[in-house]
Amino acid sequence: NLINITKKDIVDYLTPYPYDNFLGKADYLINDLDKIIKLIKDIDNFKNSKIYLLGYSLAGLFCVYSSYKINSINGIVSCSASLWYPNFMNFINEHKVSNNIEKAYFSVGDKENKGMKGLVKDVITNTKKTSQIFAKNKVNSYFELNEGNHFKDVDIRIMKGILWIVKKI
Repeated sequence: NLINITKKDIVDYLTPYPYDNFLGKADYLINDLDKIIKLIKDIDNFKNSKIYLLGYSLAGLFCVYSSYKINSINGIVSCSASLWYPNFMNFINEHKVSNNIEKAYFSVGDKENKGMKGLVKDVITNTKKTSQIFAKNKVNSYFELNEGNHFKDVDIRIMKGILWIVKKI
């Protein structure tokens, strides 16, 4: 089963703290998501189900952030995540991934570190480091470098992540 969650001004709810024009309201969305997961888990058919978050770009950043904040998820698919977000790597290094996170898939394009006034220059390195940090936390973590920029083969990248995460659940 796949559930899509959206809000008005969604980008503000995908960012962990304020920066520039982003309001950093991710904790509000995390609170809502945690309630939704609890409601789902109360349904008999879903009591023992695994819950995975999937996101692309800022939603990929949100997935990584959520894996530190929500105990009711079991893994993430984070594609072309905005891991350029200022000081986010500090957050990752200073906090521990939730104990329930079993699997994490990370992908990024090999040309995504170009542009945006240098903000994204470390996105490939940060994505790879994030995958390594998850692995050090005993998470089955996978990093994939794809050909192209942020907008190339979005649907294919997402599908590759879904296929990897559901493999041998």
